[in-house]
Amino acid sequence: MTYKLYNAQFPNRFHRMNIPQGQMKNVLLQKLSSFSLARPSGRKLVLGVLGVVIVIYLIIPLLKSGSHRYMVLTRIERCLQDRLKIYNTKVNSQNSFVYHVPTSDKAKPVEKYFLPYIGNGYIGISLDGKHGVWLKGERGLDIATDYNPLVSFEISGYDVKEAFVLDIVDGKIVKHTCYQQHGASLANCITLKETLYVHRTRPGLLVQEVSFYNPTDKNIEVSVTQDILSSWATEHSPIEHVKDNSEADADSGTKWHIGSKTLSKQVLLTVAGREFSRTGIMELPAKKTVLRQSLTVFDYTVMENKGDKSVTQKTIRDRKSRCVKAVKSALHAGSSDLYEQHTLAWHQVCLQVIIGAVFKQLWLECWSS
Repeated sequence: MTYKLYNAQFPNRFHRMNIPQGQMKNVLLQKLSSFSLARPSGRKLVLGVLGVVIVIYLIIPLLKSGSHRYMVLTRIERCLQDRLKIYNTKVNSQNSFVYHVPTSDKAKPVEKYFLPYIGNGYIGISLDGKHGVWLKGERGLDIATDYNPLVSFEISGYDVKEAFVLDIVDGKIVKHTCYQQHGASLANCITLKETLYVHRTRPGLLVQEVSFYNPTDKNIEVSVTQDILSSWATEHSPIEHVKDNSEADADSGTKWHIGSKTLSKQVLLTVAGREFSRTGIMELPAKKTVLRQSLTVFDYTVMENKGDKSVTQKTIRDRKSRCVKAVKSALHAGSSDLYEQHTLAWHQVCLQVIIGAVFKQLWLECWSS
């Protein structure tokens, strides 16, 4: 049997070579040995192949994640992304999670929904406000109050983009919101940062810290919505001026909103908080940052039966007074100290969980061996 090879020295014409069967291997080795990296054409070929491999290696992940991830962001989307950059390290280490509202395919196409929820075992709340604050029952936080104390904001005529950051290391949720008028520049994007947490060492305290920045050259009015227990039997009473070390609003005209009611599961709940705005309007001065704080305290008792005689009017008054004192104490502590107390306690809890998980794993490994 003979084989026919095309002579590489004559690429423009077919040159047949009749090779006996036994000599085929030797001929192929001879042809291959003629190829050398020392020759310029050999080096170019190897470099070309390596270049193609590298390009394919880089392109495949992009194709999997979708090309829309790299589309050009709008100005308001860029504004929001700039706010979220500081969380990249925590997100990459899975210590924080980001959720856009509504979900932005451009920002993160494979983003999974998480429940933006905070709690400390005594009270808890999901940020969608559904069923309001939850209280501790027989199976954890399973008693709904249908009361949502979180303050919401709106700027008329502005486009809105927002995102939640769940920080499991510090035990908080940070909500970033960007407001922009149609056609306005990126530099004129109004930003809102809300830090929300249920205090770890003050069980019934819910904290909402607000930071608005208005970069425009005009004052902006913000509509404020807050549930002040309108459906409850409430009492409003003026309070003395209380200075807040965080420079949050503490006008002498601010009022407490206090209410008590019995829930369907025989829980006597008392709530005390501070009205965020008497007029429902918050003004943002031009080129200024405005810091505000909303504090709400919850106190409740699970009654054994519907006709519990131990609950008297004096009990309710004392409970309301205790709630107001708790809010005043938080105000006097100041925003920075209040947050530091919470994070230090939360870090200890996280450390205990980690140590417990490590010892459990070591125990299982020792037991299995």
